[in-house]
Amino acid sequence: MKPRDPQKIDRIHQATLALVSEIGLAALTMSKIGNAAKVGMGTIYTYFESKEEIINSLYQSLKRKHAGEIYVNFDENQSFLANFRAIFDIFFQNCYHQETEYFFLEQCRASPFLSLDSIVLEEAAFAKMNALLDEGKAEKVLKNIDNALLIGYLMGGVQGFLTQLRRTDAELTQAHIDAALALCLDAIKI
Repeated sequence: MKPRDPQKIDRIHQATLALVSEIGLAALTMSKIGNAAKVGMGTIYTYFESKEEIINSLYQSLKRKHAGEIYVNFDENQSFLANFRAIFDIFFQNCYHQETEYFFLEQCRASPFLSLDSIVLEEAAFAKMNALLDEGKAEKVLKNIDNALLIGYLMGGVQGFLTQLRRTDAELTQAHIDAALALCLDAIKI
């Protein structure tokens, strides 16, 4: 059996990202992915049995990548606020600079396409954040609200802030990140 070509998988993933940004998950088809990736249908089916498999493969790849980036400055010896800021800063910058990838992840989260493996990976990716939020609640810094709601609020706040920032065509600055952090923290602090 011929080994899988990582470049073809990457082309399929990149085509999927572009298409989801353009037409959404529901309108995505294997044929559209193959055409956009410039690979034949035989090739695409050699690598993936369905669009759901492509979606989950890409989702898992991006989830691993972003989880690794988000927690790069996380240090268990730092304070709750220092770790929260470190995670928030990188998340904010990633959402701004890697908009298409984050749009894809959000579309997947709200879709029926995610496999059990993708859902388990999603939960694992948020494990450190959940532990950090629990620490903030234990220290009486954060409101005692379910972590899923806190995370949803924070992610929505970042997305809303960035939407408005993009409408003004402003370049992202540390002052923007600091303002968004202050707004989000003010809303969830005791």
